[in-house]
Amino acid sequence: MDPEDISSLINSLKISNEESSQVVVLRDDLRERSEASLWLCLGCKVIASKAINRELFRVQIPKILQLKHKVEIELIGPNIFVLEFKSMADRRRILTGGPWDLFKNPLVFTEIEEGTNVTDLKFDSIPMWIQIHNVPLACFNKGCTKLFGKQVGLVLEVDENADGCCWGRYLCVRISVRLDKPLKRLIRLQLQANSEPTTMLISYERLMSHCFRCGLIGHLVKFCVQEGSVGDEDKEYLPYGPWLRAGSMTGKAGSPSRPPEKGNLRPETAHPTKTIQLLDPVTDSRCGDSSSDMHESSGHNGDSGGTQPHV
Repeated sequence: MDPEDISSLINSLKISNEESSQVVVLRDDLRERSEASLWLCLGCKVIASKAINRELFRVQIPKILQLKHKVEIELIGPNIFVLEFKSMADRRRILTGGPWDLFKNPLVFTEIEEGTNVTDLKFDSIPMWIQIHNVPLACFNKGCTKLFGKQVGLVLEVDENADGCCWGRYLCVRISVRLDKPLKRLIRLQLQANSEPTTMLISYERLMSHCFRCGLIGHLVKFCVQEGSVGDEDKEYLPYGPWLRAGSMTGKAGSPSRPPEKGNLRPETAHPTKTIQLLDPVTDSRCGDSSSDMHESSGHNGDSGGTQPHV
């Protein structure tokens, strides 16, 4: 029975007084043992339109994730699996690395907390490194990078050097990208109150299958249910495209959150955008942002390829 069907059935049941009084209380030793086992587990969902074969998943996952130790895998829901690692290092690398995919289908991982049921697990976002291009030179610092990153999603990490500066060909920041929202294509920036806004383009490292029509990760345009708009010459206008995928992945060398591409099965996407105002970029801490909520590491940026978008 589907977990959602089970949840609905339980909610519809009228529990009798006798049933209500018979409650099993978990002993402390059993609870502690259960909590300890969860520390080595992760929930994983394959974002796919069809059911994924369990045996295929079991065979491919250790190869894709490049695990150094054994992992136990079991199906617990529709395309939802629980992975029990034998090594905390393997588990940590999965959470800090990626994004991961199985034959072009995104893999979304989440931690499992005590008391969590299958229906409580959240698979609504993927951590990804994004590159921000055409950035004014006054903004190559951690403070501006975090501000721009927040326009895309929850900021997890900034690519910076020891001084908090982010010099390079582009800014690079790790973001938690929502799967239920279209990919953000650009950021509009206004340095001064009366200045002309600058358009900064966004590209995504290791971007998986995404729809060129609706901008969502997880399906191609031929499977999109959203109606398209007709452009010039009666051809459909597609606001997204392959240019959203970053052409290179330079940056922090050896960072645990940017593992080598080998082992990742990489496949080959226009919404209103608000303008950010930086009225005094000079006072916005050109270097050395002291925020403590980010994991700090050093590195440098590189060039990226790809064709130019139509925005």
